[in-house]
Amino acid sequence: MRLSCLPYFNDNGESTLGVVFWSRVLIGGLVGLAVGALTGSMGMLNLPQFLWGTSEAVIHESAYPIIGLVGGGFGGPGGTGLLSLAFIVLVIIIAALLAGLLIGVISHVLLLALAGTTKGAAKAYFTKILRDEPSGASDPNPIGTGAVRGLITGLTVGILESIFTLMGIVKFYPR
Repeated sequence: MRLSCLPYFNDNGESTLGVVFWSRVLIGGLVGLAVGALTGSMGMLNLPQFLWGTSEAVIHESAYPIIGLVGGGFGGPGGTGLLSLAFIVLVIIIAALLAGLLIGVISHVLLLALAGTTKGAAKAYFTKILRDEPSGASDPNPIGTGAVRGLITGLTVGILESIFTLMGIVKFYPR
């Protein structure tokens, strides 16, 4: 069977998903976990909370900032009307974008610092993680690269968390 008709395989049946792809998946996953943990501590819901049944407890706990906004605190419009829920979505996406930006920059700079202080295989590995260029090529703007990757991850996490948070608010928020 020829595997070249399947995505990510060449004509020889070899996988085209190399170290760069899997390293970016690893970095994106770690940044996403960090963004999710940070925004989750603000009361934003995610898929595991729905699967484990803890989302109702989060919605009924007014100590979380997002739930405070739904209740009209911190300058939020309050209630579960359309404009109020749209405001909550906007707040969640902006918070996740900012968290992703900061975490993406920090992780990118830390990996570059680690690559710069080690030699040999470790440096080559981390260089390949951070960009598609061959080992030894320079990155003219490493902070910008980390910021863009963090923003993309933050946007993805923010959109997903806003969906699950709205589902929780609509389902469990006392009216």
